[in-house]
Amino acid sequence: MTAAITNAGLSGLFSNQVQLETAGHNLANATVEGYHRQRVVLATQDSLLRGGFFVGRGVDVQTVERVVDRFIEKQVQEAKSEEAYLDILQQQVNQISSLLQDGGDTLAASMQAFFGGFTQLAGSPSSQPQRQLILATGSAVAGAFATLQRRLDIIRDSLDNGISSAITQLDDAATNLARINVLIVEQGQTSTTGASPDLLDSRDLLVSRIGTLVNSSVLIQSNGTASVQIADGRTLVESGRASRVSARPSETSPADLTLYLDVGGVTTRVQETTIIRGTLGGLFEMRRETLDYTEGQLGRLALSVAAEVNELHGSGFDLNAQAGRDIFLFDENQANNAAETILDQNHLFSTADTYSNTAGRRVQASTQNDGTAQIRYTIPVDPAAPLETRLNSVREITGDAYSILFRDDGNGTVGAEDFTVTSLSGGREVALSAGDFVRTGDSAKLEFEGIRLLIDNVTRLQGGDSYEVRPTAGFAGLMKLGLTDPRDVAAAGSLEGGVIRPGDGRNAQAMADLQRAGLIGSSDPAEASTFIEAFSEIAGTVGVQAESAKLRGNAQTALVRQLTDQQQSISGVNLDEEAASLLRFQQAYQASAKLIAIAGSLLQSLLEI
Repeated sequence: MTAAITNAGLSGLFSNQVQLETAGHNLANATVEGYHRQRVVLATQDSLLRGGFFVGRGVDVQTVERVVDRFIEKQVQEAKSEEAYLDILQQQVNQISSLLQDGGDTLAASMQAFFGGFTQLAGSPSSQPQRQLILATGSAVAGAFATLQRRLDIIRDSLDNGISSAITQLDDAATNLARINVLIVEQGQTSTTGASPDLLDSRDLLVSRIGTLVNSSVLIQSNGTASVQIADGRTLVESGRASRVSARPSETSPADLTLYLDVGGVTTRVQETTIIRGTLGGLFEMRRETLDYTEGQLGRLALSVAAEVNELHGSGFDLNAQAGRDIFLFDENQANNAAETILDQNHLFSTADTYSNTAGRRVQASTQNDGTAQIRYTIPVDPAAPLETRLNSVREITGDAYSILFRDDGNGTVGAEDFTVTSLSGGREVALSAGDFVRTGDSAKLEFEGIRLLIDNVTRLQGGDSYEVRPTAGFAGLMKLGLTDPRDVAAAGSLEGGVIRPGDGRNAQAMADLQRAGLIGSSDPAEASTFIEAFSEIAGTVGVQAESAKLRGNAQTALVRQLTDQQQSISGVNLDEEAASLLRFQQAYQASAKLIAIAGSLLQSLLEI
């Protein structure tokens, strides 16, 4: 009899001791990230048959387990991945939106002052102060464009740093998860109940961190280890092995960092379009949809302003009775641009241009190309053509970047049908006709949407070769004033006997009228945008992206909060409940101790008989 009582007391002591320890552990870790409340699983010991009936022998401690709902956990992880994506997207897009709002005011004011100066000059074409004002406001226009581009360059550098940092964090998380997987297996071999709850919490926390960096799918194996696949389905972590991830220049866009995965010694790129959530998803989307768009469109606007102003200015005459020279030039001698000249200092358009695989971002050959052909580009303009004809090519430029793929249909000839030109903005395929491709000997040219690609040797092209062309990238940062002498401002519309007619300000008035002319976006002036309207469209597009990211982010944050509250109601530590449990377990422990004391007293009574 006393043995049964003692056994019940001892098992009660042990079980209540474990429950006290577990409750204390819960209280100590209540604020630890990723911690799940733990509970003790108890089972009644087998009863003893005595005198025709069964008598209980106490309690067994089966295990200490986490309180977790895998379905809710998965929902929380996916929601946090989406939240991280929207959070970084909103932060990054807001930078550009704020830049365009602040810098846009300066640019708009500068252009209004510049064209307004021509209005005043038209009424007093020989006025030196008015001519000096043209140079001052023209310099302000070029400076406003350059400032915007410099700030975009700073944002791009920051973006690259963010991508590199996020990929480093992803590599660390994957490595640590593989190490945790090994420990889980080792603990499973030495424990009848598997790995410790705390180790499983560490596993889930790393899985969650991976999810906040990149969209991923997770499979928890029967032994407790986690297998993780990312983005396009490739394995990041499997058991105790982690694939190495690194930030490297893209094979198709060597100027851009992207994500590479090393599996079995083979390193391949993870397609950016498959990275749709997490911090990396937000960074890549911001670069692709916002930064590249803004840079290309701002460069397009700078090019358009320079082309329209220079060409019209060249049709007038200055105080020296000379045809007007270029007011705006593009300084190609700046860092990383010296090898990419497409605009020279004597005229806006040049025929001596840069081939691909040089420094910079405007023409990039894929590092995976088997062929050795090089590509350069220019804006095709016939200097002898009428003014409107000369400007048509500039007006056709979209500001988009393009992917150029050579397919080689195997018929032994190279034509327009062998090329696929795709806009990197939305994946729009550019329609090509046979006349868009002209071959002269081994060299050739391919024209579309206002630009001309020049191929040095088509026989060096191999099927699958690809290039990226960003015709207007960075133009805004290269803009500068081309005139220094106020007398060089061409206000007159014509000469009479080789002499400027007094009071002739017709060209100055025509220059002033450019401000109100529809010159961008359509060959129909009624449908085209003015310079100010074109900039407003750029700012408006980015502003819509920023507002969309904000609204989506707010909604996602609310969803994460709701799911987290639901998850915490199941797995979180309630301090009041744990405090009450401590008292209950303490009393049960004391009662078990009392039971042992009673068993001892009974045994002593028997011995004294």
